[in-house]
Amino acid sequence: MALLKRREVNTKIEEQVLTGMIVSDSFCRDISKVINKDSFAVPFVARAVGWCQDYHKKYKQAPGMHIADIFEVEKEKIDADDSKAISTLLAKLSNESEGQEFNEDYLRDRALEHFHKRQITIAHEKSSALINLGRFEEAEKVWESYKKTPLMTAKW
Repeated sequence: MALLKRREVNTKIEEQVLTGMIVSDSFCRDISKVINKDSFAVPFVARAVGWCQDYHKKYKQAPGMHIADIFEVEKEKIDADDSKAISTLLAKLSNESEGQEFNEDYLRDRALEHFHKRQITIAHEKSSALINLGRFEEAEKVWESYKKTPLMTAKW
């Protein structure tokens, strides 16, 4: 019987990245270049980030207040728990960001650090699981295939 490990995820940085992608054209553009499906630990944050990416790709700007319109359309396509979580998150982000100054450079640095940490954590978890199964060569391949992606060498 396999035991599942439950680990707590600090969602604050992922929420801040989502806020940046909602409000800043350049932040949305830059971060979209370096994220992938594994960049976010929280699935419903990743989903909302994907909406921001799609909007930016089509309109060449961050969605801003249109994120609410996007959510209204997309919520019919997702399960009720994710819909509720995203609704709550968007309301929270709206309240928190109102009247606050947005330091794009600082958030970009924090986001890149977070994504780098996620990449290493994922590689570590995959290799550890393989080691525990006695699949040492496959575990080595995880680290051999690990390479710095553009997010770690990005120069804005």
